[in-house]
Amino acid sequence: MKYTDRKKTPLKWHHFLLYFGLPLLVVSDAYGLLGLINELFGLRMAGLNVVLKPVLEAYGATISNLGGCFWYVVAYFAVRVMMMILICYVWIGMLNWKEEARKGWLYYLLVRTIETGFLAYGAFSMYRHASATFVKLYSSYLSYNGGSAVLFSGSVLLAMLMLCFVAVLLYAVLNLFYYRKRKTLFVETYVQPEYAGMVNPSNEEAPAAPVTPTETSVEDTAAPVEETTTLVEEKPAESDAAVEEKPAEATSSEPVETPDTEEKEPVEETTADTEIPTTPAEVKEEAPQEPVMKFCPNCGAELGVHDAMFCTHCGAKLR
Repeated sequence: MKYTDRKKTPLKWHHFLLYFGLPLLVVSDAYGLLGLINELFGLRMAGLNVVLKPVLEAYGATISNLGGCFWYVVAYFAVRVMMMILICYVWIGMLNWKEEARKGWLYYLLVRTIETGFLAYGAFSMYRHASATFVKLYSSYLSYNGGSAVLFSGSVLLAMLMLCFVAVLLYAVLNLFYYRKRKTLFVETYVQPEYAGMVNPSNEEAPAAPVTPTETSVEDTAAPVEETTTLVEEKPAESDAAVEEKPAEATSSEPVETPDTEEKEPVEETTADTEIPTTPAEVKEEAPQEPVMKFCPNCGAELGVHDAMFCTHCGAKLR
């Protein structure tokens, strides 16, 4: 189960470390580093812990003449400095819920576990090959640090170191599972669940920016289309006006004879309901045509000459 809410997640152990455990470790590591510097550089500050002298005496070396233990002492001093810096960074980072601080705390416990493991392994190998040296080393360590020498057998001391290693290992594993479940609480982009549904106004404006150019482009492309449509609509209006003006001019002017080409144009079929308008020109052409008289209307005799003015039988006037 992973926790995502800092207010509802059980954080008693985290608060204990934050306000008590980590500050205590910072003070403890600072005290140990200061005692190591006091030993190596001979500062003669009282009340500090002594670690190197009993170990070096057990291997036949001193602070002024490290001999074959030189690189081991340098490595141990470098580890103590880095651990001091790391625990300070972890404490400050935990106050700000930093992901690196959570990881740094787990790395700190890992180094502590490895260090305790090496100590237990060294004690076991020393007890196996020289149990008397192992007891002497423990007694000298107590005497240098102002403690009374307690007589324990070598097996009891070895068992105590083994139990110490197991306790440190178990402590590191429990912290690993504890902070692994609360991993999401230390991310930089963490948002409290009750505020997760809220949208940042700056995020709303960001996607709207690429939309505005498309809208303007659509309007720009639509504008010429409207102009073309207006031009197309204006053309029939001008043609209608021209057509209306032409018949007015034609009616005011004298009748003009149509050419032969117009007579050859197809004539629409007319029905009985439709009336064919007659023009003045057609009326003038049909007026001279008169019926030819073949018989006299007075006596009914046949006329020899059809265009005679008087009947040859009765002498009546024909026209």
